[in-house]
Amino acid sequence: MKYHEFEGFEFDHDMTPKLVRDLEGGSFLILRNHGVLVCGESVAECVVNHHFLEMACQGQIAALAAGEGNYTIPGKAACEYAHSQFMAAGNFLKGGKDWTACLRLAERLDPSYKE
Repeated sequence: MKYHEFEGFEFDHDMTPKLVRDLEGGSFLILRNHGVLVCGESVAECVVNHHFLEMACQGQIAALAAGEGNYTIPGKAACEYAHSQFMAAGNFLKGGKDWTACLRLAERLDPSYKE
């Protein structure tokens, strides 16, 4: 995870080199105080990974709201094993079945999205 300090809004073209500098080849950039930047090889990858990042942030906020000592942190071995499972999922990180589910939902909610 990479971080970018607020230096002005990103619609200013002078901000692009600063964002690229702070991203340093990563895929996720937390824009402190104003959002995130998620990069990937496809729209599907970006949308799905943005969703997972948002869920992770919500989980962290919920855990911190519980108060110190009212949550547990898994051990290093469990985290490494979970990471290996995640990485072995392959297409999952590129959008996979989650992207097709997003498209089905968009179709149900507003088929005009394709226009």
